[in-house]
Amino acid sequence: MRLGDWILCVSMALNVLAALEITEIRVQRLQEISYADAIAEGVSYDKNPSRIHGHWSNDEGNPVYQFRALWESINGAGSWAENPWVWAITFQKVTV
Repeated sequence: MRLGDWILCVSMALNVLAALEITEIRVQRLQEISYADAIAEGVSYDKNPSRIHGHWSNDEGNPVYQFRALWESINGAGSWAENPWVWAITFQKVTV
């Protein structure tokens, strides 16, 4: 994959055809995921979390915490703590 490449996405179940253009590729440690990147991954979170002295008052309001829970549900308990190197690929939908 290279920047500017297109990926064709087909969903037989939804009868959808779409193309995605790769806009950024980077390598990073899993735990380096940002608040914005966690939201872009599609995790659900409280859009109006309460904060106390700049910290989340509950973890459910933090999208990074929600992404961690999702990661461990897929990859197993303790997989977040391993902090592996991951590919972070950003894309945008292209009209075909």
